Amino acid sequence: MLTKIEDPIERKRRFLNDLCRRGPEAYNLFSEVLYGVDQVPAARILRPSIFTGTFSKQQVMENITSSPLTEVAAEVFPSGGVDSGDHSVPYVRSPTSTIVCSIENPDLLTSVKKCKKEMKGANIYRMRADPRGYCLIFNTFKYLNDCYPQRAGSEAETKRMTDVFTQLHFNVEVRENQTKDEMEAALKDFSKRFELSKHDAFILMVLSHGHSGYVVAADGVSLHFNDIIKRFNNENSPHLINKPKLFFFNCCRGDTHDLGPKFVLDDFEDAVSDARSFDTRSVPLNGDMMICYSTIDGYVSWRNENTGSWFGTALCQSLAKQSHSYELHAILTTTSHLVNNKSTSDGEKQVMEHSYRGWKKLFYFNPGIAENRESTSSPIC
Repeated sequence: MLTKIEDPIERKRRFLNDLCRRGPEAYNLFSEVLYGVDQVPAARILRPSIFTGTFSKQQVMENITSSPLTEVAAEVFPSGGVDSGDHSVPYVRSPTSTIVCSIENPDLLTSVKKCKKEMKGANIYRMRADPRGYCLIFNTFKYLNDCYPQRAGSEAETKRMTDVFTQLHFNVEVRENQTKDEMEAALKDFSKRFELSKHDAFILMVLSHGHSGYVVAADGVSLHFNDIIKRFNNENSPHLINKPKLFFFNCCRGDTHDLGPKFVLDDFEDAVSDARSFDTRSVPLNGDMMICYSTIDGYVSWRNENTGSWFGTALCQSLAKQSHSYELHAILTTTSHLVNNKSTSDGEKQVMEHSYRGWKKLFYFNPGIAENRESTSSPIC
């Protein structure tokens, strides 16, 4: 008989998730016990507001039991708060629709592990330039004349993504609340930059409202996904030929809500989207592209108003934990699994998807491996 060995971190997470479902009395009691046995750092994580001042031990114990748990729910449960869909039309959710389903703090999970050995070979994209390339982020959270609702939480998500991709050796540039014309100008500018010839890869992330086939700019004008992607194809961006290009679209792609089928599982667990140069040989118009959407076509994409989207949080967590040794497809599979396990208090779900166009090799981020190609020295004669 084979027994599954559970990861210690996952076991602790499950315990805390179960504790949350026991109610505030059990949660407060556990916090009080931690403090009572001098596990102050752990108790502070669970009840941060209790430790903001200087209190005696007796006062702290009294504060733990008397302070309303709802006052710190957003801090303790960063997946809580109001979850909003990045809809193409204004959409209002009740403030009582909260998720208290995970004790993971995304801000604590952005320390990227460094790889012990560079992954390289004929079937692996080269990833060792410093910087690796540009990571261009379009973060749209305010819209002209309030033509679309503001995207609360998107700034926190952008900050987290900037942190993660900087650690992965990318030169992160953020463009906030740009109109369609400004987005198109920026895309054209980046696609033609000579620096791309020294880079190993390119990443584009778009955070905004959207609908089927389109993302919405800050002026309320829609821009087709493919018009964004084709700006970096082999014809329009020749310096990126044979180099991996990753596109992440974090936005709604419709108004349909995924309520999920109802069924029973026997073992159900509660769940709380290299070539260094090119020659004159012909190449496909589209090549070496990975395109990832936070949700599938026609469906909404959920975003927490405190910490950012389900997809963005899951992606950062996966990159922080796995980019040192896992291939891109495995990282995206983990991201998908984390998104799948999320639920709103109404039981609504979300499914991400990704696809490839002319993808030819394996992709490893190789964090910790860096080669500055501008600092090459000439041999001594």
